[in-house]
Amino acid sequence: RKKRIRRKINSTISDLFRPLRKMNKMIERDEHMVNREVLDALDMYLDDPVEAALSESEDLPKLKSMLGELRVLLNDKMKLSDRERKKRLEEVGEIIENKKIEKLREKYFRIEENREKLKEERESSSLLRKKNNLEKSVQNKKSELKKLENKIDSLKEDLDELNNQIENKEKEIQEKTRTLLDVEIESL
Repeated sequence: RKKRIRRKINSTISDLFRPLRKMNKMIERDEHMVNREVLDALDMYLDDPVEAALSESEDLPKLKSMLGELRVLLNDKMKLSDRERKKRLEEVGEIIENKKIEKLREKYFRIEENREKLKEERESSSLLRKKNNLEKSVQNKKSELKKLENKIDSLKEDLDELNNQIENKEKEIQEKTRTLLDVEIESL
């Protein structure tokens, strides 16, 4: 829904790009004088109309100043066909009087705010907490299991070592027993 609103804002302002660019050229050629706010607005809205509308303060003063100047030029100095002039004046009126961009902007921020609230609710929900606790518990159990596996491996190594020692002692005892038996048989 946010993307759709962004597209509507872009479309609404983009419809005025041609007259806005003409106004910009008239200003550059000193055919029309405007204040700094209008120049800033022209730069912002011609560059990225959506970000300009979303970053401006709530009542869109720069947009309104720029469109006010555009309305003056559309009624007076700007060369356009009567049909286009009428259409563009209607669009400017729609934006200024009917607050079209302001309403879209309001909707956008309301949606964003609702998304944030839902996100916070989801993050703080008891199910999520339980899930996180279970995940931690599983992680702890995996860690314990790994430690136990390592201990088993170590005990197996110790057992192998002890078995080797026992084997060696058995061989040693057998050897000593043989030697003793040999000595006893010789003495008989």
